[in-house]
Formats: sequence, structure tokens, C-alpha cells
Amino acid sequence: MMTNETDIKLQLILPDGNKYVGESKNGRPNGQGTSTNPDGSKYEGEWKDGNFNGLGTFTYGKGEWEGDKYVGGYKDGKKNGQGTYSSFNGDNYVGEFKNWRPNGQGTYTNPDGSKFDSVSSRM
Repeated sequence: MMTNETDIKLQLILPDGNKYVGESKNGRPNGQGTSTNPDGSKYEGEWKDGNFNGLGTFTYGKGEWEGDKYVGGYKDGKKNGQGTYSSFNGDNYVGEFKNWRPNGQGTYTNPDGSKFDSVSSRM
């Protein structure tokens, strides 16, 4: 009997300490899954061919952006589409992203509650 690989739940633990638990296709993350890294960063969401793809949540671990969180769209492993980036210090950006960066229309909110709209274009 042949197994449909899209239905296989996969648990990977790599030598560097990265872990993946979720759906797979052809031995790669595909569908819903969760990845955790030794620094505490975590991605929960949709995958395609081993990359973040679709809707997901990335929480940053130890380091420069510790405690920051992005919730929104991904394409080919990069932030793309609508999303919300929340900084540990209370800064917030809600809007469009392309290739990891804010791109298009969005609104920045500062910790004091002040807001400003932004239209940016980055290649």
C-alpha cells in the first residue's frame, strides 16, 4: 500500500537544535507546522516546499529583536502581503510587507499611542 506523503506528520530534530513538527510532503515541511529554534524563536503556520508560505506567526528569540512578533503573510520564506509587526517596546506596524520589509500602505503606532500612516516602496 502506498502512503500519501502529504498526510504524513513529520517531526525533525536537526543537529543544530532546530525542531519542526507538522505536515510534510516528500520529507519537507508542507502544510501546517511549527518550527522552534535553540534561541527561542518560533514559527507557527503554513509551509510550502520547506519554506514559510501562507499565513503564520513568527516570534523572535534571543538577540536584537527578542520578544518581537510578526503575524501575517509569507511567500517563499519571506514576509509578504498583509501583516502586523509588534515590537517588544510597544512599537507596532500594520500594513503591507514585501521581502521582509514594510512596503506599500501601513500604519505605525508608537508606544505613546501616536500614529502615522506610511506609504513606502522598496525593491
